[in-house]
Amino acid sequence: MALIVAEPLLGAGFGQVLTSLRETVKDVVRNARQFKRILKRFGSTLDLLAQAVEDIERSNQRRGCAVEKTQSLIEEITKGRELVLKCLQIPWWNLTREIVSGIWESMDSTRSMETPRVSCAVREPPVFTVGFDMPMKELKTLLLKEEVQLLRLTAPGGCGKTTLVKMLCQDKEIKGTFKENILFVNVSKTPNVKVIVQILFSHKGLQPMFEIQSDEDAIEQLQQLLEHIGSDPILLILDDVWLGSESLPEKFGFKIPNHKIMVTSRTAFPRYKFTYNLNPLNDKDAMTLFRHSASLQDGSSKPLGGNIIN
Repeated sequence: MALIVAEPLLGAGFGQVLTSLRETVKDVVRNARQFKRILKRFGSTLDLLAQAVEDIERSNQRRGCAVEKTQSLIEEITKGRELVLKCLQIPWWNLTREIVSGIWESMDSTRSMETPRVSCAVREPPVFTVGFDMPMKELKTLLLKEEVQLLRLTAPGGCGKTTLVKMLCQDKEIKGTFKENILFVNVSKTPNVKVIVQILFSHKGLQPMFEIQSDEDAIEQLQQLLEHIGSDPILLILDDVWLGSESLPEKFGFKIPNHKIMVTSRTAFPRYKFTYNLNPLNDKDAMTLFRHSASLQDGSSKPLGGNIIN
């Protein structure tokens, strides 16, 4: 087995450090079989980053930037190399979490340079709403219960499920609890787990550790993302889940403390333990909304509006 010496690299250039890490990964993959799978994927990620590193170095040279500007990243990559070298000495998987953590920390800043952000932030609710005060209160109370991890919000189409969720996410208590970890994804009729997970990564300015080729890969990577976020509460909203996709939210339901999922759907799914049924607006609220939408606030549309609703 080839002996790899963890020689100091802090005096080397950015590209040299990354090249050294890539070569170390390849050598360890050949000699430490118990880590082969994760390190091969890590190696693929490093190959993809190589071009980005070259671009950074060329940019630094053109602008005359000092080496110190990338020194912190060089130090992190060097630490990652040292972690990889430990794989040659440890026969079990008890170091896996440490390696994965080191990889995340080393590569976060570089990934953010090359990854376009795709936001899954919740949009603002309509300026004018009516009839949601009590549903808001009841839904929030149910969501914040400790035993509720998966909550379904159901109602026929056009009753305001998405509007209610948007209002809920603007609530001070909800924002104070989940902060920047309120993630909103529109699922629609043909959900794609790989796309959903990629959107969540992009929203956080990150990339998966390896290329997502299957739903299983996507779920594995999502779990690592949620663990990377840490112990902060997370609210994942899957909006507009159709009949036939009721098992989708369960794929995202990891046993992570303070991790909650809310699903909106037109269909009642009996397999869900916690459900909130949103009722249609009553006649009075429906008329108020109709008049506002028609911009007829003086009441002149009352006879016509009443006939339409009835």
